[in-house]
Amino acid sequence: MDSNYNEDITTVLESNSFVTSYYFDLDTGYGNMIYYHLFDGIDIVYNDFNADNCNQLDNIGNYDDYIIINHCNKGRFETIFNDNYLYLTEGDLVFSIGSNKYMHDFPLGYYKGFQISIDLKVAQKSIDNVIGKNIIKLDDLISIINDNGSFVIIRSNKQIDHIISELYSVDDNIREGYYKLKVMELLLFLKNFTIKNVKEEYPTLKEDNVKIIKRIKAYLVDNIDKNITLDDLSVEFNVSKTSIKNYFKTIYGKSLNSWRREFRLNKAANYLESTSMNIGDISELVGYKNHGKFTDAFKRYYSMTPSEYRNSHKN
Repeated sequence: MDSNYNEDITTVLESNSFVTSYYFDLDTGYGNMIYYHLFDGIDIVYNDFNADNCNQLDNIGNYDDYIIINHCNKGRFETIFNDNYLYLTEGDLVFSIGSNKYMHDFPLGYYKGFQISIDLKVAQKSIDNVIGKNIIKLDDLISIINDNGSFVIIRSNKQIDHIISELYSVDDNIREGYYKLKVMELLLFLKNFTIKNVKEEYPTLKEDNVKIIKRIKAYLVDNIDKNITLDDLSVEFNVSKTSIKNYFKTIYGKSLNSWRREFRLNKAANYLESTSMNIGDISELVGYKNHGKFTDAFKRYYSMTPSEYRNSHKN
C-alpha cells in the first residue's frame, strides 16, 4: 500500500524494498510507523504513537479493496464502523473490509500495535503461490466479516496470543522470513476461527456522545487543580451522571475517577522529573490541597514517595 505523508511532519528513517520507516512530528505528539512489504498485496505495519491521535495521517490512500487486520498491543484506539464509535484495548484483534476508519484517536495518549493490509485485487495470487491454492481463500474471510455485520473482533485467548506475541519480538536476522510465516499462520487461524457475535460485548457510541465526553475530558485536563464532582459535570454539560460514567468508561477503559486520579499523578511525576518545583506546589497544581494525601496517593500508585521518585529520576 503506497503511503503519501505530509513532508512537513514526516521524516523517512529507512527505506528499501523490504522496509520503510517513518517518524511523525504531530500536533498532539509523535509517532513511528514501520512498513514491511511481505508479498505482492500484503504488508504489515508497526505503529508506535505517543499522541492523542494521528488525524494528520488520514490522507494515506484508499483501503476500500483491502482486508485490514489491526492488533492493539498497548493502549487503546478508537475506530469507526458504520458511523458507530468503537474502542479496542490491549489484546484485541479486529478485522474488516478497509472502508472503515481505523485509529482515529488514542484515548490514553499512546498506542502500540500492528496493522496487516491485504489487497484483495492481488493478494490471493501471492497466498496461493506460498501455500497452494484453496487453502486460504480471502473470499472466506470476507464472508466471515459480512456475516458478522461489518467487522470481527477477537478477544485475547491462548491460540491467538501465541501467534500474535511472536510478531512483537523477532530477531533482525530472520525478520523477513518470520513475518511471512506468521502472517500466513494468522490467516489460517482466522479462516478456521469460530466467530461469535461480539457487538454486545463491545458497546458502541454515537458521534454526539463521543464529542461530549471528549469535551468533559478536556475540561478536566484544563482544570486539573480544581475539585470537580460528577454533579458539577452533569450540570455543566447537561448530561446525566449515569451517561457520563458509562460513556467515559467505554472510551477510556476506566472510571472517570480512576482516570482523573491517574492523570493527576502522572502529571505530578512529569513535574518531579522535569522541574525543581517544590513538592507541595506540585501537589496543589495537580489538585491535592492536602499534601499528606498527595504523598499517600503517589506512593500507592508509584510504590515510592514523590521525593524518592524525584531522586530516582535524576540524571
